[in-house]
Amino acid sequence: MRRLTILISIIALLASSCQNRRPNKSLAEVDSLVVAELYDSAYHLVTTKLESANFTPEEQAHYDLLKVQTSILANKPLESSDSILDGVISYYNQHVNHERLADAYYYKAICAYKAKDPQQSIMLYKKAEVEAEQSGSLYQKFKIAEGPHSRQAEKGTSQGEADRP
Repeated sequence: MRRLTILISIIALLASSCQNRRPNKSLAEVDSLVVAELYDSAYHLVTTKLESANFTPEEQAHYDLLKVQTSILANKPLESSDSILDGVISYYNQHVNHERLADAYYYKAICAYKAKDPQQSIMLYKKAEVEAEQSGSLYQKFKIAEGPHSRQAEKGTSQGEADRP
């Protein structure tokens, strides 16, 4: 009887750990779609398949980041992007993930730019650059350095300097 109880416990544990890996695998799938520039597919996956998933706090932060990222890249803006990113930034500051923190600052800079706040956008963009540098990821550094909003942020900087007395 004791062996049966142990066997059932092990099976239940294995089943629950397999279920816990599914959201993580789906988040990685969304990341892959974004890297492949399949933004609409990534957005669809985030808003349909993953919306009701049961996440750990780390997965929730990653999901929230992907939700904002894919909505921006697919041109389907979220009204709550700014507050969602505040939570993501807070989580990754506490749990030190420079690569995802760089992404969070980068997309928050885009939100600020779209809200016509170029100074805030530039400040957030600079934070994204610092975090990308600390991440050590060449892909991350390149993405932020060559992203379309980096040129706009630089343009905003030079315009702001030209406006100074």
